[in-house]
Amino acid sequence: MRYKTAVSVLSLSYLFLLISCGEWAGFNADTSPYTGDLDRMDLYLNDDELGVLYDSVVVDRAAVCSYEVDGYSAKGEIQIRGLSSRMDPKKSFTLEGTLSEGIKDALDAGGDPWIEYSLVMKAYELAGLPAADFRPLALFLNENYLGYYNMVRIYNDTLNDYYGDNNGELFKITFFGTDFIDSVDTVPIHGDSEKKFPDDNDFSLLDEFIAAAANLSNDEWIDWAEDHVDMEETAKYMAVRDFFGLIDTVRVNFYVYFHDEKALILPWDSDRGYSYDEIGGNNLLTFRMMDSPAFREHYRTQFNKLFLEAGDDNILDELEDHLDQMIDLLRPAVNSETAYFMDLGDFDEEAEEIRTFLTDRPDNILDDLGWRGFFGL
Repeated sequence: MRYKTAVSVLSLSYLFLLISCGEWAGFNADTSPYTGDLDRMDLYLNDDELGVLYDSVVVDRAAVCSYEVDGYSAKGEIQIRGLSSRMDPKKSFTLEGTLSEGIKDALDAGGDPWIEYSLVMKAYELAGLPAADFRPLALFLNENYLGYYNMVRIYNDTLNDYYGDNNGELFKITFFGTDFIDSVDTVPIHGDSEKKFPDDNDFSLLDEFIAAAANLSNDEWIDWAEDHVDMEETAKYMAVRDFFGLIDTVRVNFYVYFHDEKALILPWDSDRGYSYDEIGGNNLLTFRMMDSPAFREHYRTQFNKLFLEAGDDNILDELEDHLDQMIDLLRPAVNSETAYFMDLGDFDEEAEEIRTFLTDRPDNILDDLGWRGFFGL
């Protein structure tokens, strides 16, 4: 599929600031754009706090704001989020509401045609994973339209309730293959990964997982993985990831969660996909999982029931229904978008490419010699 980039030079009517760390998109001259049935969210910051928000492109500091959505008003803190995307004109944000301490939402700038991320997260949800809550919004800052955004609840310790372990541990991964293993004296094995909870800076479970995947022999790894990995939950993640061919999970865009000291992988930022990819993901952890015969059986079971076999567990019809709902919801907002070259023709073309992918992907898998061999066909 095609991926168009944000414009590098915006017309003045769409520009509200140029600073040394990059351009900003937003502040459309039209403060009442037509966005159809999209829910509206309003952010309000005074001039001083706007300066703090601008600076958060490069400084880890949050600005104080108020916000309104669904008739609900609250105070909060907001800052720019992302890695390389921080330099895009259309920024993504992290919002923490003071009325729900510790609960954070990502205001994700999305891509075009905006449907991809939502559809993949819906697939994870239908597969039975606690995928993050996902909500489409028309986002305004001080009454100026910033564009279409995805409001995505950031994983928090409610995962412990879901998995029944009050001592669960969650890590957001930023991980560079096995390079860290060779320089463990100076660089931590977990790279730049963050521990989200508990707040104890203890990376021992994650480091053990990465080191085992990097260093153990096949037989040693199989024994270790079958004792230390939640096979079924990780198989759900990998079946969806591999079906959609998500390409941006080599070093980022996933979480590792431990319950009862067993690891599983949770999805994040899944808007670079729909490629006709191969089996087993594209990073060290997912590649090594396929070495385990027990894991391969879990994976086959999940993949078959979710995507290949007819039956109540097959999720493709529900995904197509979700696709139709997203097209109807988002299409009216296309011509009001602030930062991307996109018209209705582009939107419709890429939406149909996604529909074609959903229709053709199962047959493509069954016609591929590698996949057929894996499934014993």
